Amino acid sequence: MNENIIPFLGDWIENNPTSLNLSSMIQVFYNKIQLLKKDSQKTTTINYNVLVWHGYNLAFIMRTMFKYMIETLTEENVIKNCRSSFSIGTNVTQTPIENSDDTKTINGHQDDGQQMIELLLSTLIEILVDLKIDDLSYSLHVESFIYTIVMQNKCSIHALLLTKTLLNNFIQQIPVPTPPSGSIIFGLASGFWNALTLGYANKKTDDAIWKEALLARESLLLLLVLTNHCTKDLNPYREALFHCCDSNLTMSSEQPHKPTGFKIEFSKLYRTLCQTLNDDQTTLLLYMLIHQNHQFKTFILSRTTDLDQFIVPVLKILYDSPHRNSHHIYMSLIILLVLSEDNQFNSIIHDIIVRNLSWYTERSLKEISLGGLIILVIIRTIHFNTFRNQDRFLHTNLCATLANMSNHFKHLHICVCEKLVLLFKKISKKYFKLKSLDHRVINDDNSSGAIITNIATSDVSNSIGGDSDDYLNNHSNQLNQNDEFKDLSLYEEVLRTIVEIINASFSKNLLTNPNLIHNLLCDRQIFEPFHNHPLLKDLISNIDTVLSFFWQRIEQQGSDLTADEILSIIKLASFNWSKDKMKRFPELMFRYVEDEQPEDFFIPYIWSLVFRCSDIYWNSQNILLFNPIRNI
Repeated sequence: MNENIIPFLGDWIENNPTSLNLSSMIQVFYNKIQLLKKDSQKTTTINYNVLVWHGYNLAFIMRTMFKYMIETLTEENVIKNCRSSFSIGTNVTQTPIENSDDTKTINGHQDDGQQMIELLLSTLIEILVDLKIDDLSYSLHVESFIYTIVMQNKCSIHALLLTKTLLNNFIQQIPVPTPPSGSIIFGLASGFWNALTLGYANKKTDDAIWKEALLARESLLLLLVLTNHCTKDLNPYREALFHCCDSNLTMSSEQPHKPTGFKIEFSKLYRTLCQTLNDDQTTLLLYMLIHQNHQFKTFILSRTTDLDQFIVPVLKILYDSPHRNSHHIYMSLIILLVLSEDNQFNSIIHDIIVRNLSWYTERSLKEISLGGLIILVIIRTIHFNTFRNQDRFLHTNLCATLANMSNHFKHLHICVCEKLVLLFKKISKKYFKLKSLDHRVINDDNSSGAIITNIATSDVSNSIGGDSDDYLNNHSNQLNQNDEFKDLSLYEEVLRTIVEIINASFSKNLLTNPNLIHNLLCDRQIFEPFHNHPLLKDLISNIDTVLSFFWQRIEQQGSDLTADEILSIIKLASFNWSKDKMKRFPELMFRYVEDEQPEDFFIPYIWSLVFRCSDIYWNSQNILLFNPIRNI
């Protein structure tokens, strides 16, 4: 359909500057919606049904026009094509203005098209805020989610109500209405989905289409676009979202900081978030609420009985990181990092038991604490990132989350302890392999009298003497070696993080971590190569003190002890352990801080979600966000 109508749209765009058809349609659309709002209570009348479909048809046609203009014209020319020959006031049936210049005078001002766009956007917002959702108006609501945003004048006064409406639409997850058989009007709805998506959703079955909560998804996408729009002044939609509060919360008159935003039922929002966290856009909304809305973060942390309902879906995203996009992984990890800043969270997760973990295929786990599961998934992600992706941002936040939690490790599952020790062994092996390569290359260079050049600043064209192919091969080999040497610092950071975590758990909760002590005693030799390492020796000395204490207690009981007997000895000896034997280190605590210009990350990410998830076909070659060097 999209390709078939392009010639007609080309003819329209050529004639529109003189015919002003688009502005006339906006005026008629405004008229219809005002009548529809008056007749909204008369749901059984034919007039209401006709008005809804007129409104939808106009919205669909205008959306198609705007989509074509956005893809092919500059912003200035899009606005010019909205010029009107009617004056815009409270009365929508105005008389034409006689002059035919490029710009028309409206109420004493030149009409450059901006006022008509504002009228259109205000009308769309009125539909979303004022018009109730029913089987007939559902399609009109969906069509009203046009991703063109004006953050000032008429639109911003609706910010509070519109934000609340969009959030409520997301919470309710209303599916596309199923058309009753035999109804002519509802029979037209069978083509609604195909029309809305311009024919690009035909891979889905009819049953799948009707079950989708289309309105909820479009509402969430629009909410993300509005709240992340970058403005010089305060973004009213962003402020509304970050200051909303729980409608079930009873406020004390003595409470110093009373919420100023709209009220919404947090328990329903929480339930919807848990059910839809597999989607990028839902994860992004959860991140924004936890990071910026203090009321909602407090509500989340108070869920001491069902905290696993949303933590487990977040962990599934990280567990599936090899098949997820990096942005989705970042958002999921930062959610965990922000929560790990709270000591109550770090403690309570070890008291919540989760079962039926069929998605965790590394090992069969009948049950494990939520805290243990978080550690397992983070360890797995660290392993994947260290040996494959080597993403510094991901690495830093993974280590920070684990470090924040380490002060409250308790009753760790034996599988968790094994994975932690195994990670240290694998990374230390890779570390020493690169370390030996580093020494060998330096020795070879010194013996040959060669000078190690800076790969980043060397220039092939300035090479003197020798065959150019030999130079390029040597240059390539040196570049690979340079990358490997950079990995040394990454491995050192992971090794230090693991040692810090073990030290913190021994310092704070040694009595409740017998499995960790047992596993380290079995692989005590893994720390020996690091006794003189400048970054690790003090921490390893602390750990050795602990292990030596328990090793002596075990030796006193003789040899040929079973694993259960050794574990019993460790538990009994723990009561005689004195913390004074360990050297004190600062408590591990990291806090997430957003970049100074977060819009550089979020705006392209959000619009890529709109492009991918809105079910509206866009030609990616015409999108400046994806092709910044293209000149329209």
